[in-house]
Amino acid sequence: MRIAYVAATCFAFGIAVGAAPAWKYQAARLDTAKAEYKSFVDQTRLIGEQAQKEAAKKAAQDKLNKERYDAQHKKDIAANADLARRMLDARSSSDYLSGASASTGDTERSCFNRAQLDSAVRRFDARVSGIIEKGSDAQIGLDTGRAWVQGR
Repeated sequence: MRIAYVAATCFAFGIAVGAAPAWKYQAARLDTAKAEYKSFVDQTRLIGEQAQKEAAKKAAQDKLNKERYDAQHKKDIAANADLARRMLDARSSSDYLSGASASTGDTERSCFNRAQLDSAVRRFDARVSGIIEKGSDAQIGLDTGRAWVQGR
């Protein structure tokens, strides 16, 4: 019984002497870990807020750039359509086919109807001009898009 008492006393003494410093050491480590965690959370929150502010600023700038490039694109498309219309009008005011030369003789012997051929050439020119205008519009759109991206 005495041995059990001595063993229990030694065990209690060992726990008391060893546990108190260990408890204080572990408490200090816990406080350090909590402080590091709080610092990490605060720093992460600060970085996130800065990133949100920068993203909002960039989005506002992108919106202004888009509006400016959209206005320029609309103006370029209108100018392109006006130019295409003026060119088509200029061509349509005259005959597409050159006049018959004086040496041809009788025009009844030609293998085509001059009025029908001229009409067909006019329609062909109008359709080709429309295709070219659409291609020019697409090119303007691509150029505007490239300029917008490079301006970012």
